[in-house]
Amino acid sequence: MNISRAMNVLIIGIIILCTAPIISATETRSYLVTDHQVVTRSPYLNKIVYYNYVNFPWKSGKVVVSGSPDGTKPANIGWEIQLFNNQKSSASFQFNNASDPYSCVDSDMPPLTVNHLLNVGDNSILVRFYRPCNYSYTSLDIGPVYLVHFDDYESSDEPFLDLPWDYEADGERFEEVAIRMSSFFDHEYPFMGIGITEPLLNSETFVTFDGTLIPQKASSAHDGYDWTVTSGVPFSDPVLAAAPGWASYHSNKTIGNAIYINHNNGYQTRYHHLLDHDLVTKSSEKVWVNDRQKIGEVGFFGNSSSEGSRGAHVHFMVVKDKNDNGSFDDNIPNGIVDPFGWKGSGEDPWSTYTFTDNGIEQTGIKSSYLWKKSMKNGLQTLTSSGAKVGNSGSNTTFNFPSNFVSRDVIFESVTHPAITHPNFDGAPQNSFSSIGGIVSATISDGFDNLITSFTKKFTLTFSYQNHDIARYDPNSISIYSRSDGEDWQIEETTIDIVKKQASALIDHMTEFALLGKKLDAIAPETTIEISGTKVGNYYTSPVVLTLSSVDTPDTSLGVLYSGYNINEDLWKEYATPVTISEEGAYSIEYFSEDKDGNSEVAKTLAFIINFNPPRPTPTVTSTPTNTPIPTNTPTPTQTPSSTSPSTSITSTSTIPISTPTNTQTPVLSATKIPIPTISKSVKSILPTVTREPDNQGEVKSVFAAESGTEPSLKKDNSYPSLNMRNLFIMIVILLTAIILIWYRVTKKNNERS
Repeated sequence: MNISRAMNVLIIGIIILCTAPIISATETRSYLVTDHQVVTRSPYLNKIVYYNYVNFPWKSGKVVVSGSPDGTKPANIGWEIQLFNNQKSSASFQFNNASDPYSCVDSDMPPLTVNHLLNVGDNSILVRFYRPCNYSYTSLDIGPVYLVHFDDYESSDEPFLDLPWDYEADGERFEEVAIRMSSFFDHEYPFMGIGITEPLLNSETFVTFDGTLIPQKASSAHDGYDWTVTSGVPFSDPVLAAAPGWASYHSNKTIGNAIYINHNNGYQTRYHHLLDHDLVTKSSEKVWVNDRQKIGEVGFFGNSSSEGSRGAHVHFMVVKDKNDNGSFDDNIPNGIVDPFGWKGSGEDPWSTYTFTDNGIEQTGIKSSYLWKKSMKNGLQTLTSSGAKVGNSGSNTTFNFPSNFVSRDVIFESVTHPAITHPNFDGAPQNSFSSIGGIVSATISDGFDNLITSFTKKFTLTFSYQNHDIARYDPNSISIYSRSDGEDWQIEETTIDIVKKQASALIDHMTEFALLGKKLDAIAPETTIEISGTKVGNYYTSPVVLTLSSVDTPDTSLGVLYSGYNINEDLWKEYATPVTISEEGAYSIEYFSEDKDGNSEVAKTLAFIINFNPPRPTPTVTSTPTNTPIPTNTPTPTQTPSSTSPSTSITSTSTIPISTPTNTQTPVLSATKIPIPTISKSVKSILPTVTREPDNQGEVKSVFAAESGTEPSLKKDNSYPSLNMRNLFIMIVILLTAIILIWYRVTKKNNERS
């Protein structure tokens, strides 16, 4: 090889490497199908020109047919290549270089993705080089051809988890209920509760495990998954260990009651907001728990009333011991992973994100699929013969007629989490939700090119046999599609009440959902009654709090539970009236959730218990008389009257009430009133001191929150002639002094003379 040719080869190699797709892989494994060869046969070639078997194990990672062992070069396949997996019935794919399937065109094939043919475990792939035409060829130049596996599987990431509740006892399937979460792991910045702030631009969005960017503040920065009553996880339902391991108890205001389980494989699972009874342990000492053993019950204790996760739910979180030191607390947040892995295009943003925590630069972590059970998404070859393809996660069936496509393509259907408040014409519909998960459908040619134009329609069917649609308006149920990621468009839908199916004829590939209007989308209304002795702004006796809840409309199922907390402490379930007998400032939060999963926004009541409350003591410091020389005559001390009791108390701080300094005018000398500081979530109730024009000298206290005014001390202008009299008296005194001085000076001068 001369120097010029060597340089050309080097340049071409660099170009190929630079333009080839970048695939993140732990290890590249290549399996030779055939080296370069010229196949000859007399008098002419058979239909099957050449074949070979390739056997290899597979669990994860992309597999392609390529002309090089690194998986980047086109393959010399001759006219047509056919692939079959002997371990997976009906798994086949064929590619012909010609647009006419019965023509012979000799051309190289770009790297072809064949993951849709694979099984988890052992695979035996039959590769055939085929003559599609009827011409009498005697030879064919093929090869080299490789099967290349970009193996990204890590042995430490062996799936070992199950969902933390007994969904099978409810007759549910994993792939159906797993995606009914109400809050998601955020693959951008899972920084919730650790003091690291995500960028403002991303503070109201999150990225799901399938790479979807969703504009919703509720799950932004969320570090795990929440499952609620709409997922089949109601209040007080048993919470189960997702895998065996050593369990310990933890508690604070954020997580409430929590159980952490170390699974002895480098992973730890965490279960937050549990009820405070029937816990597997209440000690930080570790106890062994078996797989699927009850460890607690679904609650709402801790910081479970924040936006998006209000109400009873199980918060499930997975942490990896990234530095292998046996501790998990030092892997928060850089060791927090998503048990659903990463299924989006490109790299997981969390795995490469770099940030600084406590002065130390850290990087996120790769997430692997850790569930023992598969999501069972549909991925298979679609031929010109048509096919009927099911997706059990979304309970859908795609029925393709013959000649829907003209050649082999790859059809993929993926289940996505159920949705609430879908957008219609740019506006969220709070009363609508999906009945089960949504599904996306795509068709590609095997070379990562999507096919979007079709001459025929296929039938899409949603089955709702496993869903109770009694809580939906039957006339509102229909299939919808969404192509822009935002607005849902209704499809002409046929409902089969007997089979419990909804069907529509579709001519495009996109996202689909079965949506319906809920009969009850209204949260309960909770009121609180406070009883006790109230004097002014204070309760001077212990108080009793009583919660009452009403659920509407008439078709509602009723209230599931009510919860409350005192001064931002742990949430508790309300059962009987609550008595508070200690002095102090109190802020009570309370809310209720109904059996349809509607949870109201938490309300707040604030009040102060003080058995000896301070009282303002205004007094008149001086009173002028009608005599030429003023005298000070004290007036009786005035006692302020109080307003009627109020259950809406707001935050204040200790503020002195000022006193005018002109002692010649009657004023009120008020003492400082110490107002205890309540938490920042409570509104201001500073009393405003005013005078009533029809009752001179009386001081009346009113709430600033009710009057809408700032604290003030209004001047009394009820003596308009008082200042004139004072001025006249001062002039008389001054003139008298001048006359006396003049008289004494004159007298002294006369004596000298």
